[in-house]
Amino acid sequence: MELFLIQQIYATLFATNNKIQTMFDKQYKDLTLRQFMLLLAISHIPEGECTFNRLAKQLGTSKQNIKQLVTILKEKRYILVEASKVDKRAKNISLTQGGIEIGVAYAEVGNVFLNNIASQFTMEELEQLWNLLKRFYAFDGVQMDGFDIHPNNEKGRD
Repeated sequence: MELFLIQQIYATLFATNNKIQTMFDKQYKDLTLRQFMLLLAISHIPEGECTFNRLAKQLGTSKQNIKQLVTILKEKRYILVEASKVDKRAKNISLTQGGIEIGVAYAEVGNVFLNNIASQFTMEELEQLWNLLKRFYAFDGVQMDGFDIHPNNEKGRD
């Protein structure tokens, strides 16, 4: 494969991620995009199964990064951290009522934000982009997991 093209794809993904994160963080003051994504991930994991490791896998990051975000959101009283009923070594993370409320509020404004970004694409282009990004994500053999599961745990479009 053409190394130049792969480098350009990587640079574009990296810059796009930073650009979206910066725009979101400037626009919305109560939560950063990373904090919002953690709340979103928690809402997509079945109750009782939401651990630091599961969140790290879901968001494609380290357990340490998840711990930092959890600490901040716990201080804001958006999440609870309790001993797991299944594995006493693990901690289970869940949303508080305040976490649910701010998650819903941010989802609504976030949808406007995302619709503005996506408005220049057709539905077919968006589906193609999603499928290509999922393949790109799986470069290490690990498939993208969980965001196509709705918060009520029903399978979405794939």
